[in-house]
Amino acid sequence: MHEVAIAEGIVESALRHLEPLAGHGPVTEVTVRIGALSGVSPDALTFAFEAVTADTPLAGAALRIENVPAVVRCTECGAESDVDPLALLCPVCGSPRTEIVRGQELHLIAIEIAD
Repeated sequence: MHEVAIAEGIVESALRHLEPLAGHGPVTEVTVRIGALSGVSPDALTFAFEAVTADTPLAGAALRIENVPAVVRCTECGAESDVDPLALLCPVCGSPRTEIVRGQELHLIAIEIAD
């Protein structure tokens, strides 16, 4: 389950961002943006996040996931559309000649700290 390694990376990144904020309150939420084509299972990532944060300053923080749909641009007709991650065909003209525009990302977006 590669979500454990991803959760560990999120925790490491969050902790680096928290270092300059000495004496901050408890972390209540960590927000990540995950693309439909990233290969990451949101449920597995949430489970892994809870496990890897247990003995860290992020313990008890909620993991909020913003899902990003798969979006392609057709090189035939130029249309840019949301698509099914399993069928990257242009929904306008049916062409298989598409370029992925969005949907592969995995980003740490925000860390919420209680006052």
